[in-house]
Amino acid sequence: RFYAPYHDMLAETLAFAKDGSLLVDIHSMPDNTSSKPLPDFVFGDDHGVTLPHQYRAIIDAFMKDTDYSFGWNYPYAGGFITRHYGHRTGPHYSLQIEINRALYCTNNHRYSPHAIREVTGVLEALISHLEARMASVVAAQ
Repeated sequence: RFYAPYHDMLAETLAFAKDGSLLVDIHSMPDNTSSKPLPDFVFGDDHGVTLPHQYRAIIDAFMKDTDYSFGWNYPYAGGFITRHYGHRTGPHYSLQIEINRALYCTNNHRYSPHAIREVTGVLEALISHLEARMASVVAAQ
């Protein structure tokens, strides 16, 4: 009921974006796995398969200027959407972003509107930064 229409819409949208696209698939994750704390953000590009290296460098530089910890591909390298819809040779790229729930949710599942706004602000700034930098990379090619 939902799966097929959702994927049909994604495929149609990407086909419409003939010059290329960046599909960002955003998820939440627990704050740890097997008692090992996770970073605030985990970016997944299927170990370099779905995103060109220069875009990964753009994300790294942006995140280093924030107060948030981040990592790549562990424990989440990207799922079906990331692998199915993106490839580093383009024209369509994909990136999975996992957000640590501890940033905006307490252990008893209470959400902080202020913390959600902060996380949303970081994501909006990152996407705007990527959009601007990607345009300059494409123009230079």
